[in-house]
Amino acid sequence: MFSDAAIAKYIDENFEPVWESVRPVPMITIDFGNGHKVKRTLHGNIASYVCTADGQVVDVLPGLYKPDSYRDAISKLLTVARTAQSKSDRTDAKTQYLSAYHRIALESIEKHRPSQIARRVSSTHSKPHTPLDVVAWPELTEETVINETQRRKLIHERLATTLSGTTPAQLKGWLYKEVMHCDLDDPYLGMQAALFENYPFVD
Repeated sequence: MFSDAAIAKYIDENFEPVWESVRPVPMITIDFGNGHKVKRTLHGNIASYVCTADGQVVDVLPGLYKPDSYRDAISKLLTVARTAQSKSDRTDAKTQYLSAYHRIALESIEKHRPSQIARRVSSTHSKPHTPLDVVAWPELTEETVINETQRRKLIHERLATTLSGTTPAQLKGWLYKEVMHCDLDDPYLGMQAALFENYPFVD
């Protein structure tokens, strides 16, 4: 997403972007036994937090998105963040506004069937791409739909009931474990059973 020049420009012009690496990048090495080895990073995951100037989470875009869908979603969050920021001198008013926003967003997700959201996501068109461009992957469209239905539903449920400001640090562990199913405290990233369950030499 961030390699898309239009998205990078939009973020630079409208936000104060901050990048945090939440854990070391996992690597995997395949030794073919004939002197040939392949070393690659495993597919990671990402969460885009939109916050007010004091660090309170406005909303989160979990996982990877189609570029056009990401731009549309983060543009809407910019409006929400600016409204929340205008209430920054009244903490209670800001928290109440954000709670109401998440309740309305949750109702919207529950009202619209996943198939409707899938059609909306599929109808967005990104710039022309090469055959190897990830924008062309159908999996990316599927990931975007899951983000906008299942994952954001959980985020809205959590933030709608928050009685005080939530920071990314307070949300991070729960978000990765319960929403994105990538427990940051699990050294095997949820793959322990697949790696060891039927392996006779595990001990």
